[in-house]
Amino acid sequence: MFDFLYSILYVRGVFLGNPLVDDSRRGRRWMALAALALSLVVAAGNGLQNYADYGAQYTGLLDPHLLAAMAISFLSSLVLISAALFLLCWCHRRGQHRLERNLEEREP
Repeated sequence: MFDFLYSILYVRGVFLGNPLVDDSRRGRRWMALAALALSLVVAAGNGLQNYADYGAQYTGLLDPHLLAAMAISFLSSLVLISAALFLLCWCHRRGQHRLERNLEEREP
């Protein structure tokens, strides 16, 4: 419950324009690498879980069906993580624009 409340407050902070995402080229590169790494971890974990649960159906860790399941898991998690990061960056930019607009309105 605490994590849920924290995440709501965190997202609210993003909408208000609090710095969260590095918009530079280096920051975007790190986010892309993080998405790839997290997708690899998810795919590997899913593959190991499938092998542990259904190991008798596979001929080994290099079985084409197991590799296909891991590839689908990797691609789907990459799409989902990339979409979440895009949404986070979009919220950050929107909050920054709102903050800049408010500052411009207050200045005489």
